[in-house]
Amino acid sequence: MKPNTPNAINYLSHIARLENNVRLTICLSCGKETKNPKFCDRSCAAKFNNQKNPKRKPEHKCRGCGQPITANKQLCETCTQKARTVAERKAQNIRTWTGLSSEPMERPIAPAYVSAEMVFNTSFGFGGRDQLDSVDKIDALLDRLTAICFAQPEYLRKLHAARHIVLLNEFRNYRYETGWRETREEVRAGDRPIDELSSALYSWVSHVLNSDGHPLMPSYVLDTTTFIQDHVQESYRYRDDRWKIIPLVKPGKRGDRVRFIDSSFKREFTQKTGNIICLCKVPEGGRIVESTGNVLLEAGNAFLSTASRCHLSTGVSDHVLFACKEDNGPKYDLHDDFAFYGSLFTHRVQSGIKILNPAYVLNAPNTDEVRESLSEIFSHFTFYPSGFETPAHWIEATVEMPSRFGSPSDSHIVVNPVPVWRVEFDS
Repeated sequence: MKPNTPNAINYLSHIARLENNVRLTICLSCGKETKNPKFCDRSCAAKFNNQKNPKRKPEHKCRGCGQPITANKQLCETCTQKARTVAERKAQNIRTWTGLSSEPMERPIAPAYVSAEMVFNTSFGFGGRDQLDSVDKIDALLDRLTAICFAQPEYLRKLHAARHIVLLNEFRNYRYETGWRETREEVRAGDRPIDELSSALYSWVSHVLNSDGHPLMPSYVLDTTTFIQDHVQESYRYRDDRWKIIPLVKPGKRGDRVRFIDSSFKREFTQKTGNIICLCKVPEGGRIVESTGNVLLEAGNAFLSTASRCHLSTGVSDHVLFACKEDNGPKYDLHDDFAFYGSLFTHRVQSGIKILNPAYVLNAPNTDEVRESLSEIFSHFTFYPSGFETPAHWIEATVEMPSRFGSPSDSHIVVNPVPVWRVEFDS
């Protein structure tokens, strides 16, 4: 044996220990040889004793089996391994079943996604046909739409149904001119064939848009127009649930029976209606929340907002900082997009977001000092870009300010309550 090889060195060391009568033991913690009776050093002694007799007992329980565990864990080792196995099987979508021979079986199966749609189909009494023809009169179509409103299907709020009943019959008796210059004549909308529905509706909406009346009346009329559109041609809804309404009219030569609602019309509509200030109230089951989820207003609270453009318009830069939520709204809502994009009258304070109390503006004394103060406050709130959509059925009135409070001192703030649609429904 060569004197400098490892084996020789170990051998010589062993001989030396024997000569010096040194007795070695195995450390109970790490398993190494040591001259000490039980442990290499204090560190090994501490580790061993702490495991055998821990100074601090487990304060928590495993969420899986209830076994005591330390505070920095949620599952014990056994449950952790089980959870890891379950996660791996779920990721592979492993499915199990029992065969005819009672033998358990399993196999990874690619997941399938199944979609369904709700279909609303309407039938009519008195021997009415399932669908009208293009040559039938608009009167017949309006009768069916009125009947649907009285039936109150689950996709139609009672408030909207009442409004449509009133406005559908206003449209029925609306008179307008049609034909070429030499043969031009005044006709009643209800007497025209359904094929001329688009031109009749366009004339009606344009007439209301250019007439004096309630600031929101053009929007109400336009929404009734889209209500007609949703019932005379194929219409799908994709928000939360996919659903559709079977058309009341047989398909014609063109799919779109209401053809004038395009970007040019929406731009003209916005220019004519202007920036409307709305007095609103959060309905029962409703609330206004920030994007963070913080609730700003609860049910019963009043607030001011603006309707800045046609409610059918959208923009690529649209954003919503404050959202309107409702817990008791209909599952299928034909008017979920009947909301006005604009601003919520808010400003930031040290504690967060503050919403302007309408009473502060509407009930203020009509003095020069107050008017000057309100002018500054109202301008600040108006130009704060909040990104807000006001649901139409939350609006109780519109508010007309006297030219930013720069008009004569005897002018007042004017509050225009929204129209009341009086219809007797079956109880």
